[in-house]
Amino acid sequence: MRRSFLFLASLMAPASGMGQTRHPLEPLTAAEITRSSRLIKGDTRWTATTQFAEIRLVEPPKPEILAWRPGRVIGRRALSILTDPAAGRTSEVTVDLQTGSIGEWRDVPGGQTWITRWTTDNDAALAVLRNEPRWTAALARRGLRPDQVSVLAAPAEGYLPFERDGTRRVAALTMLAGPERDGSLDGLTVLVNLTRRTVESFEDRGGPNVRVPNVEIDSLRRLATTRRGPKPLRLLQPEGPSFSVTGHAVSWQNWEFRFGVESRSGLILHQVGYRDGATLRPILFRAAVSEMAVPYGDPGWRIWMPLDLGWVGLGGYSQTSFRPGADVPENARFFESVMHDGAGNPVVVPRAVALYERDPGVLWRHGTEARRGRELVLAFFATVDNYDYAFNWVFQQDGTLASEVMLTGMMNTRPVEHARAADHGEGPAYGTLVAPNVFAPNHQHFFNFRLDLDVDGAAPNRVVEMNVAGELSPPGRPDALGHVETVLDHEKAAARQVNMASHRMWRVVNPERRNRLGQTTSYALIPGDNSTPMMPRGAFIRDRVGFVNQHLWVTPFAERELYAAGDYAWLGRHGDGLPTWTAADRALVDTDVVLWYTLGVTHVPRPEDWPVMPVVKTGFKLIPIGFFAENPALGLPR
Repeated sequence: MRRSFLFLASLMAPASGMGQTRHPLEPLTAAEITRSSRLIKGDTRWTATTQFAEIRLVEPPKPEILAWRPGRVIGRRALSILTDPAAGRTSEVTVDLQTGSIGEWRDVPGGQTWITRWTTDNDAALAVLRNEPRWTAALARRGLRPDQVSVLAAPAEGYLPFERDGTRRVAALTMLAGPERDGSLDGLTVLVNLTRRTVESFEDRGGPNVRVPNVEIDSLRRLATTRRGPKPLRLLQPEGPSFSVTGHAVSWQNWEFRFGVESRSGLILHQVGYRDGATLRPILFRAAVSEMAVPYGDPGWRIWMPLDLGWVGLGGYSQTSFRPGADVPENARFFESVMHDGAGNPVVVPRAVALYERDPGVLWRHGTEARRGRELVLAFFATVDNYDYAFNWVFQQDGTLASEVMLTGMMNTRPVEHARAADHGEGPAYGTLVAPNVFAPNHQHFFNFRLDLDVDGAAPNRVVEMNVAGELSPPGRPDALGHVETVLDHEKAAARQVNMASHRMWRVVNPERRNRLGQTTSYALIPGDNSTPMMPRGAFIRDRVGFVNQHLWVTPFAERELYAAGDYAWLGRHGDGLPTWTAADRALVDTDVVLWYTLGVTHVPRPEDWPVMPVVKTGFKLIPIGFFAENPALGLPR
């Protein structure tokens, strides 16, 4: 009972006031970001060419958060990741915000990171190329001048050979600028050393001298009204919303949780619990996207496999505000986030997070008895260059917590010589002609979610895989269905794939807690739509971004293990992150476990995706199995 009280106290404590009443997981404020960056820039180790790649809250140790209650002081610290391209140096600096002092200042040998909003690398690479005669000659052969193009700087690892020596290298991809900026120049591959300001390799295989149509103007033309709109459909709550919010703590229909936004992972969910009678029962301590990888499969296209978290960061790069009535319904409530720029200045993003209730349809029904459902949606959008991603956490009245991922925006394209598909010729199709002379390559999206489940407490928990099989039928009953549960006791055994043929799911079980039927309490991860990497084993992405090789990974809880592809994804080592951690094959039984779920989407473009693609939805669910002894939504009024 005391543990439940502490969990409740740490969850719902107010965020306003002095440090002793402020919850330790409240996001960094603008004043805290300013204070942290000023302390660092006043240190003798700061250089004029250094930039802030990331400033984020150092979350206190998990036991301290669980034991926290109003009146107790837990010091707040901020971690800054600094990058100095001129010196080829990356550093981690921790600032104690209570004392106003710098703690650890640690260089990270070989660690390279993104630079906020990516502009510095792009501009630096373009400055080098403008002094490269081979590049200007390649443009001239295509009828272009240097002022008509821009440069996108991408990690060259896996595509261009070079020796690792600590300097910062990029593959400088030449893009059409101005009104035709959405096209890339095929066949032009340049390796630029940004630290030394030199071109290390240059290749021009030629390419079609074709301009992509003005995509932005074309899109606006197509957005003109072409049909009569439907009559108004409004969701009104004249008595106000059913949820209550204190700081970043939310209470709704027996659910209690916290949320925040950071520059790398974007939206983070904290301390999710369900009020069961007088007890608030823990379910999930922390959940967030840990990495994204988007490999492109067109061999004639540019070098491109972005890691949208490890390269740019969902929160700091996109800085996207919701548009009421379009992105979310009119009954939504909004919350700002505080990000930062490369100089360490705070950047306030209005309407960065939305919270609203929606009608999902019938919750349950039998005969003349039925209940209409209600869902609470915690929503976050990230615009990463051409793509827009929505990450929603959906709380349901039956105890289900769903992750809803939506993909929309504009596809990457390249110019081609043919204006009609019939002119393409024979052979495999690596993409689709979506407009005259506009070709959209095939590609995949992989999202990895880090899910620190604490079912009725952080420990003891264990992970149990359930498979349904007809082969278990007794003699004479071939139509019987049996299910088998297997404890995943070590990390290597817990690297698993989705299996639709056996209705595979994974339960996080607390063996010491039982419902009134004597069943162990658990929450299960239920896969939704998914995909696997289409490239063969040994391909660069499968070695470098190893998390894509399994749908499920399980690790014992570790404070520093936050990102599936490692802390420094820009030029990370092969196997960084999950493959390296799980190689230790640590024990997983009756401990604090973390699930890592990989969600894949394979996109073969179609003309209907052009010029702006309709939303594609995917996701997964966390559902109670034995956590309750009956349907928890029975008590709803008619």
